[in-house]
Amino acid sequence: EHGYSQGELLGLGFTEVPWEGFDPQPIVDREGRIVAVMAGQPHDPSYSAACMEAHDAILREGAAANFRKPSNNHRRGGFPVVNVGISYGKGQKVPSRLQNGALAAVINRLVGSEAVMRMATYASASYNLWAPRLHRHYADHLDMLYEKLPHLRPNFPRSVFPCAAFNFG
Repeated sequence: EHGYSQGELLGLGFTEVPWEGFDPQPIVDREGRIVAVMAGQPHDPSYSAACMEAHDAILREGAAANFRKPSNNHRRGGFPVVNVGISYGKGQKVPSRLQNGALAAVINRLVGSEAVMRMATYASASYNLWAPRLHRHYADHLDMLYEKLPHLRPNFPRSVFPCAAFNFG
């Protein structure tokens, strides 16, 4: 795949948006439709500290996992990644929880981390703010799924997302 430089993107008509990384900033197309949102983060030093704590935990767990090189070859980049949560694809007949085998303990520690949970909660709340109908659609359908298949459970108690990816790179 071809990556684009900043100059190439500007030459194609893209606009650089200055952003301080805190206040939410929607990205709109020429018709004014929101196509993406830079969600930012709370103006709360404890949130930044939680993000650093999650970062450190991911690095620590990734180093302990001793990933093999083949796990680095995927469409997201040249680094190991582990998905966790509910999946319904690749020929599955019913939704099921992804199995992480030898990495289950590593992933369970990360999913159970208060810092990671805080980030997941903020991501879900931001999604609800900027796409409330879609967030409600997720919540309603996942509630029905969890009721019908009670052995399935969300990764995080206050997040609407049924799956998450931990990128170790």
